[in-house]
Amino acid sequence: EIGEGEQKIFTLIEKGFKILKKAVLSTRVINEFMLHQPVRFFTLVEVEKDALESVFYYLKDNGIRNVFLQPEEKELQRYVSELDNAIILQSLVSKAPLQKVKKVSTATLEKLLVDLFCDKKLFYTYQGSELVFIFNSAYRRYSIDFTKLFGYAKRRNRETDLMEFLSDKTDIPKTILND
Repeated sequence: EIGEGEQKIFTLIEKGFKILKKAVLSTRVINEFMLHQPVRFFTLVEVEKDALESVFYYLKDNGIRNVFLQPEEKELQRYVSELDNAIILQSLVSKAPLQKVKKVSTATLEKLLVDLFCDKKLFYTYQGSELVFIFNSAYRRYSIDFTKLFGYAKRRNRETDLMEFLSDKTDIPKTILND
């Protein structure tokens, strides 16, 4: 589901940057796969690399508060983790698997899983045994397109690491992974 906050941000960016590739996602959607529920969430806004700064200032100029432009680990721990409604602006990986939900471009399940695996600093709350739990829950509840999953992981240069992780740590059958 897409919340009101994500819809508002997406619509605002759409208004100012019509042809820009963009995606919006709240970390709240990860809750359904988790064992331990976090108290705070953030909204991830991904846009084409060349437009990052323009979108950052556009959001701020339009009254959007708590926007962080590609925050480093220290910023994430000191500031972002303390906020209930932080917005993190990141670069969108080209050819990332996206979907439209209520006219809002957002991550597919495959993109979400790969991003959780790859962006350990940004998604530090979801690492370790929680990450294993998330992958197992997602596999049990939904149909994962492993071709899409590994294709996106390859774009992020982490295909082999992800394959190893899934094979060694999760309950996903190895026969599926080796297809």
